[in-house]
Amino acid sequence: MLSDNRIIILVTLWTAFFVVNSNIILILPLLPFLRLEFGLSAAESAVLLIAYPVLAFAANILLGPFIDKYGPRRFLLIGALGCALTLLLLAIAENTYLAMLWRAAAGFITPMMGASVFAAVADYYPQKDRPVIVGYVSSAPAVAPMVIMPLAILAGAEYSWRAPLFGLAAVCIVVAGGVWMIGKA
Repeated sequence: MLSDNRIIILVTLWTAFFVVNSNIILILPLLPFLRLEFGLSAAESAVLLIAYPVLAFAANILLGPFIDKYGPRRFLLIGALGCALTLLLLAIAENTYLAMLWRAAAGFITPMMGASVFAAVADYYPQKDRPVIVGYVSSAPAVAPMVIMPLAILAGAEYSWRAPLFGLAAVCIVVAGGVWMIGKA
């Protein structure tokens, strides 16, 4: 049985990984709304779609040694706050180029969380508990599209394409609060 603090850690890590995976796919259901608002061409739509994963690919490779050196907690916290900021900036973007810029920035910053989650499992849980915890955390990528895709489509259609970005930014703030609460390993 996990103690209360270990449950808070698990929920925080799961939610961080959920945010990472939600952010990867979030632009797909919002693209039709963005195309309408900004008058995106096919090429601009493609750039907006690939801006995040291209930077995320590089960031995941580059961040590993720094996460090892400075610890995953720091990067979880910076990543959560940075992800919230980039989502908010994307939500208030007034043109195509700002949308592309903030999407690319999110692609570089959000992997600070993704690359730190499993290192944090090793920091916070004893060896015997890690396989189960990794299993729980690894379920987040399966849940993310089931939640974020329909919510983004519904919110985009009923309110604005910006609403899901504000919502996911709020979740990032919750993750940052959880990381802050759990403290150092």
